[in-house]
Amino acid sequence: MTRQLNVFLLALFTSLLSWSQEIGLVKRIEKNMKARSIRKDSLISNGRPFLSVFAGPGYTPESGILIGGGLLYTFTTNPDNKELQRSSIPLLGSISTRKNITLSSIMNTFWLDDQLRVKLIAKFSNVNDDYFGVGYETNQSIDRGKETSQYNRILFYLQPKVDLRLLTNFYGGVSFVYSNLKVRETNPVMEEDENFQNFGPEIIETGFAVNLTFDSRDIVVNAYKGWFVNLSYYLTTEFFGGNQNYQVIEYDLRYYRSLNRLGNTLAFRAYGRQAFGEVPYSCLLYTSLMA
Repeated sequence: MTRQLNVFLLALFTSLLSWSQEIGLVKRIEKNMKARSIRKDSLISNGRPFLSVFAGPGYTPESGILIGGGLLYTFTTNPDNKELQRSSIPLLGSISTRKNITLSSIMNTFWLDDQLRVKLIAKFSNVNDDYFGVGYETNQSIDRGKETSQYNRILFYLQPKVDLRLLTNFYGGVSFVYSNLKVRETNPVMEEDENFQNFGPEIIETGFAVNLTFDSRDIVVNAYKGWFVNLSYYLTTEFFGGNQNYQVIEYDLRYYRSLNRLGNTLAFRAYGRQAFGEVPYSCLLYTSLMA
């Protein structure tokens, strides 16, 4: 009986010691996070730059389980103007169980007291993806698999963009787009697909986009309130060095409203895109050029 009691007391003591160590670790983490938050608020309020580091796991059906992370550097181009939005330069990356590798950065900078906005979108990816052809019926008829849909592609995308303020909250802008997509490994079904045969394994886009924007968002990269209305026209031709010829008209309408307290936000978006000409299979699903 005494031996059993000693074993019980030893187990209890060990559990309490482990629990106290965990509590101590949690408190230290909370203390460090609080100190970091205070330091961050102090630097930002004084117009100083700040660097954030973050990482975490994720999952998508296309990529599988992934580990992602990155850096975020924020700064102001005029510390004396407290109303000027902070500029941001992020660097994001991920690697997944499907051997997908992605790197991206969407830089937003504000100059001359927001008279001038300079943006840069850069993306690189080496991805094992699935190709289902063009059209809903084709998509539904092809089963996902190594011999039917899987393929490997490498994408490099670069888009510098400049906006000038014309009136209060109104901007006019122009951007240059370079995109290079190479299909390295295909499957038997994809090789027989008419759209793939017509455009081939390498699609190079070089073109210009012009846009007119109304933007009253409080924070461009993470809005809590305001409007964003954009109308743009995009032209890619072989004249600029690519191998594609088509045009795009695009509109993007967004509305943000804070509810109850900061952080609770109601957001609304209406988006439309119409492409004309010989549009390659890689660009039939496309995200906004002017986001």
